[in-house]
Amino acid sequence: MRQRFAELQAKDEEEQTVPWHIVNAAQSIEDVQADINKIVEDTLARVANGEPLNKMFQEGEYLLPPPSQAIN
Repeated sequence: MRQRFAELQAKDEEEQTVPWHIVNAAQSIEDVQADINKIVEDTLARVANGEPLNKMFQEGEYLLPPPSQAIN
């Protein structure tokens, strides 16, 4: 399983499609949550700056509502 995910990650990195993030689940719950929060915040910032939110394991981008219609 680990090898297959590594292959998928390498393919996405080569094609510059979807960024992968590795979270160390051996950390405390608080540290895992902090890592996940950072990933989400970074992703939201990139999308707010106009970068697309690409789909994983299929072609295309998610169509997002304009920021004025986004759910807070």
